[in-house]
Parts: sequence; structure tokens; C-alpha cells
Amino acid sequence: MFSSSSGNPAGGGDEAAGRGGIGVLGGIGGAPDMGMGEDSSRISMEIEFLRSQLAMKKKELQYSQENKKLRAELALRAKDMEHLIKENEELKAQNEVLQNKENKKLRADLALKAKDMENLIEENEELKAQNEVLLNKIWYFKFQVTPPRITNARSVHEQRNKL
Repeated sequence: MFSSSSGNPAGGGDEAAGRGGIGVLGGIGGAPDMGMGEDSSRISMEIEFLRSQLAMKKKELQYSQENKKLRAELALRAKDMEHLIKENEELKAQNEVLQNKENKKLRADLALKAKDMENLIEENEELKAQNEVLLNKIWYFKFQVTPPRITNARSVHEQRNKL
């Protein structure tokens, strides 16, 4: 559970070789203390416990920093979305204004064309009437000056239509 790089629970190596867990021999004048093994083991376990807690705190800090970055990125994206939504609404409003202007222009053009069409229909009717009058005059003039020979025609009206 609590292991060190040397495999010794004390964490520092071989105590008999002078390489103890904390690097200091206990007792008076550097003489080995009899209770040192127990203290060393307890200190070593505490160090391992603190190391594991430090590792957990580091992971928590990394997660916290990553969360902070993600939240900042999310906030930026939210601002971007707000900006895009606002821009979209502005474009929609601008599009609506342009469509209304274009629709008004098209309606005005359509009204002018309808008015022109009415005028042309009226003019056409007048020309038809004038044409009819002229045809009648021509027919009357032809009939008065040189009467046509009605051979196979049933009526004068049919003769007039042949012209």
C-alpha cells in the first residue's frame, strides 16, 4: 500500500547502511534508538498519506483548472451565440425592410402596368371603333361610286366582309 522507490516501507533505503527514511539517526550522539523503527514507519506512512493527498489535490486542481478553461470557453461561446443571434435578428429586420421596399416597388410597378393595360385596352377599343367607321365609309364610298356586282353573295354584309 505505502511503497517507496526502494521497496522499503521507511521509504529511504536500508537503515543499517545509514540511509534512513529521514536521513537522521535517532538517539544520543547518532546512536540508534530502539523506538526509531516504529517512528520511522509511522512517519513514512504519514508521508505516503500526504503524498497521496497531494496527488489527489493536484488532480483536483487540474480538474478545477480544466473546468475553469471549459467554463471560460463556454462563456465565450455563449457570447458568440448572443452576438450571432443579435446579428441574425438585425439581418432579419434588414431583410424585412428590403422586402417591404421591394414589395412596395413591385406593387407600384404592377399598378402602373395595370393602368397602362387599361389605357391600351381603351385605346384599342377606340381604334376598333375608328376602324369600323372607316370600313363603313370605305364600303359606302365603294358602293356609291361603283356598285359591286352581287353574284353569289347572300347579302351586302357578306360582300363587305370579303374586303
